[in-house]
Amino acid sequence: MNTISKLNLSLLTILLMLIQPVEIMAKKTDASKTVAVKTTKKKTKSALKRLDQRVIKASKKLLNALDKELKQEGVSFTTLAVLPFKSLDKGAKEADVDAALAELFSTRMSSRDQIIAVERSRINSVISELKRVNTGELSPKGAAQAGKLLGARYVLVGSITTMGKALQVSTRLVASETGEVIAGEIVRAPRKEFVKFQQQVVIPKSKIGAAMRSFLIPGWGQLYNDSKLTGYSTLIAGLSTIGTAALYGYMGTIAEADYQENRADTVDRRTDANRYYRNARLALWSYAAIWSFAVFDAYISGTSNSKIDLNAWSDLESAGVIFSGTF
Repeated sequence: MNTISKLNLSLLTILLMLIQPVEIMAKKTDASKTVAVKTTKKKTKSALKRLDQRVIKASKKLLNALDKELKQEGVSFTTLAVLPFKSLDKGAKEADVDAALAELFSTRMSSRDQIIAVERSRINSVISELKRVNTGELSPKGAAQAGKLLGARYVLVGSITTMGKALQVSTRLVASETGEVIAGEIVRAPRKEFVKFQQQVVIPKSKIGAAMRSFLIPGWGQLYNDSKLTGYSTLIAGLSTIGTAALYGYMGTIAEADYQENRADTVDRRTDANRYYRNARLALWSYAAIWSFAVFDAYISGTSNSKIDLNAWSDLESAGVIFSGTF
């Protein structure tokens, strides 16, 4: 081997030695990033699971107290309304977990067969009429009044306060007929657990978001607004008309091509082509009308509130029906 070859080989060896540590370092960096992400996700999941376990524990105690009441009354089932929880201070309001927590408690409390939960939409409507949500925590008397209007024999009310770096949820189970507090439970957890929970289950919604969806696909905005009947009807109508327009346009193109051959047997194809093109234009105008309706209706029927979807929370343990609601 000559001197030049030996020199080239030496340089190549040095290069490989320099490159290898960089590659190993990069692999280690990527691996450390992956581990860090997995660790963060694991911490988030464990934090959310701890919060859910606290709610489950409190719900069981409340349900046990309710079971005693039902046994004394000699009934096997009852109706329960979980009223919107109230944030009582600035820290609790900033966490913005009152509606999501009420939904979680509603899910846990209605996990037993003997409990019939009142729908969230009805509860919100009655509370709005009572105009008590803006006057502080709902009193037992006010809760009892709301329960009567809802046809619920029992109501659960809750308030959220800041306790240092934690949030405290105070719940009370109230009999609608008497206004008597049957039981009460407290759930206390680090603020970050509540915030992570809120971020996972609360889906922001807006009128503009609904309109933009129907702008892209007629009917999508209605489905976004949870108007399933209108949404699917609009979607099917839109797809049908655009499909019809495409079909007539294609048939018109075929008829025009036949006419352009200038044969005696294809003279009438000009009339066919004009008819097909006319029908295609009518279908397109129909689609334009459906599209306009979809955008307008999505905006008008939309809401700037948020939707709670507990199904989006992967850590929620199976315990009966999972609810979704808008607040």
